[in-house]
Amino acid sequence: MKKILVDSEKCSGCRICESVCSYHKLGNKFNRKKAAIKIVVEGELGENNTPVICRHCKKAKCSEACPVEAFYQDEKTGALVIDQNKCIGCGLCAEACPFGAIYLHEELSIPLKCDLCGGEPLCVKYCVPTAITYEDEQRLGALRREKGVQ
Repeated sequence: MKKILVDSEKCSGCRICESVCSYHKLGNKFNRKKAAIKIVVEGELGENNTPVICRHCKKAKCSEACPVEAFYQDEKTGALVIDQNKCIGCGLCAEACPFGAIYLHEELSIPLKCDLCGGEPLCVKYCVPTAITYEDEQRLGALRREKGVQ
């Protein structure tokens, strides 16, 4: 199974990932506030940018917190997805996420969360500095070790 990996050191803060995500989620409209990925900017001059996106945890706190069991795992991608027909919009999943990767928006009836775009994440495809990649989950530790060696 593949996972989205983030290398904050490579993130330029361009926010293209937010734009393409919102375009995909909203059906040909751009609104970065309605994207399932967010760029968190830190530092006095905004020099530290961190993409925050769902990690599709195997023991997901968001799913455990859901009182109506609206979460399910997509068989094709392995993504943890919210069933729009079951979700009551209570926000407990957003409160439970330890990474802050589920977003509530006042105009939407269900929380925003990454669904891996059906297995071809657009944020990855359009990330020019390659701060976001889509890798086999077995590579998680190996990539960190390789980075440490360099």
